[in-house]
Amino acid sequence: MSATIGSVEWVDVIDREYLAEYVPSGGAALKVGARTDPGSISALADSLADRASGRGLAVARIDAATTRLHLADQFLFAVAAQLDWRQSVDHMVAGLAAAEGYQPATPGTEPLFRRLADASDLDPDIIRLDLRRSITSRVLKDTRMSRDFRVAMTQLALAHLSGG
Repeated sequence: MSATIGSVEWVDVIDREYLAEYVPSGGAALKVGARTDPGSISALADSLADRASGRGLAVARIDAATTRLHLADQFLFAVAAQLDWRQSVDHMVAGLAAAEGYQPATPGTEPLFRRLADASDLDPDIIRLDLRRSITSRVLKDTRMSRDFRVAMTQLALAHLSGG
């Protein structure tokens, strides 16, 4: 006799055991479930995506019918194509600015460092220098990420900061 668990219970376990703490603390996992009713796979995926999105996690859906999942580069390209990189960089730079004690940027079309300076009533050059240093120390030098990814994220963050 095989062990089975219902869809709702399975989503609850994944939410509780992985999405709530493990993934946000830096963990990653691949969970595989087999369904006897193929028609409900989409509903299950929707439920998992809703739970993950509700916790502020990025969600990517990859179908083995269209992506060769056994090839790491194909898997990573499929995920990267679905991510909102502008939003991710904006969130990261806003977090770095908050960690430096700056007020949130005002909306506008000027470069981010100028909007942060206006909101914090500080010299824009000071903000730009502080955040460049913060981006370098917290992104470029974070060896938990691959070198290529660190360089790319650093360049995206610096471009975002200067209005690029």
